[in-house]
Amino acid sequence: TVTQAPWTKVVGVYSGAYPRAVSGGGHDSAVRTLEESKTACLANPDCQAVTCAGGNIKTCTLRRSFALKGSPSKEDTYAPKIEWQRSVGVYSSSYPAAVSGGGSD
Repeated sequence: TVTQAPWTKVVGVYSGAYPRAVSGGGHDSAVRTLEESKTACLANPDCQAVTCAGGNIKTCTLRRSFALKGSPSKEDTYAPKIEWQRSVGVYSSSYPAAVSGGGSD
């Protein structure tokens, strides 16, 4: 199934903000199991990760941020692994925005 794709687990962190709902306005803040959340995340282009209550894979929500922050409530975050592709003879034309502060990284 789709949820068997490789995911990375990061312990003790959360991903901020809920993604936009696929079916209309608002945000998707529904509580799901980890497996249900993985499937829903992969189907939602605004979803970047899944965050679960500390050690509880039955209480998870979709998240839209790549940035991970330390969780005082010991949440765990799962993100799909990104497959990088090497392209010879081409380049990326700009720098990413800085994560914090001004300038580019």
